[in-house]
Amino acid sequence: MQIISFKSKIVIHSDIGSQLLSVINELKPGKIFMLTDENTHQYCLPRFKKLMQQEKVQLLGIGQGESAKTIDTVKEIWNFLQEQGADRESLLINLGGGMLLDVGGFAASTFKRGIKFINIPTTLLSMVDASVGGKTGINLNDYKNHIGTFSLPEYVLISPVFLRTLDKRQIYAGWAEMLKHGLIHSEDHLLKLLDVRPEEAGEHILTDLIYESVEIKNHFVQEDPYESNIRKVLNFGHTIGHAFESLAFSSDQSLLHGEAVANGMICELYLSAKNQHPKEHIIKRVTDYIAGSYNKVKISASDLDLAYRFLLQDKKNRGDQINFTLLRDIGEPLTDQYLDKQDIEEALNYYIERYSSNAR
Repeated sequence: MQIISFKSKIVIHSDIGSQLLSVINELKPGKIFMLTDENTHQYCLPRFKKLMQQEKVQLLGIGQGESAKTIDTVKEIWNFLQEQGADRESLLINLGGGMLLDVGGFAASTFKRGIKFINIPTTLLSMVDASVGGKTGINLNDYKNHIGTFSLPEYVLISPVFLRTLDKRQIYAGWAEMLKHGLIHSEDHLLKLLDVRPEEAGEHILTDLIYESVEIKNHFVQEDPYESNIRKVLNFGHTIGHAFESLAFSSDQSLLHGEAVANGMICELYLSAKNQHPKEHIIKRVTDYIAGSYNKVKISASDLDLAYRFLLQDKKNRGDQINFTLLRDIGEPLTDQYLDKQDIEEALNYYIERYSSNAR
């Protein structure tokens, strides 16, 4: 399966090793570098034995998790590329999840004003989200993705074989982004997802659903590559989700990005129902599905001021107005919805009363 994205190609294929060799033969780069973390080096790199035998690939391992999504990690990559003689004909292959793709893409887009890179996502979340669309970035202090660029990879190579390396929690983290795609664009896609437990689904079913989700994200990227208009719909669940993520990071809670987005969607579905009139029975199905499948955010009334400070730092805001994407209905998103502090705190209190006390 192949999708042509804005200035890059997305390929979904089970034989990921042969696909990468084919792409390298097409691109004919100078020096080749590959970025991994501890997990992808152990579980995913063996898929590329033929490449490692045929080409001189220089490897760099970086740390894992949000704590590694910093300028220090980027400097480590820049220094490595410089020390190994990388030039503007070089190629960086990013093999990992969303954090690694964000950091690796940012490093590639800024080293010598930009070298080519390829994204090979190894988590479900990165397959349907971080690898597609050209957003790169790092965190600044506890604020998500405050430094970054729009820079598209030459290729995105997606293979469902990597899903075998993931635990249930990681699978559901990616499923949250797919649920979001259904909510903002396709009721049919949403209902398919709600009828499936991903840990029980076969590879063929997962591949088809991944393809549908990537097509949905790519639709908005093609229409609006630099997020000045319609691409903003992809932020549904992320405004409060990013605040949850920052709150968790600042208090040493274990919370994956997809878990933060899933819980953020509960709040933003509440705000949508309060301000619009989406289909109540489907909204309830989605909320119940999320509540039964995801770790909750540990948040109390005493955390509201800090959560609001994180919300005020959201990149989409205009001054001190907090910008949301909400739903008029399933498949009918509304961008640039500015809500006041009272509405936002009402949604957070709704979450605290219904869900946070049951944090697991």
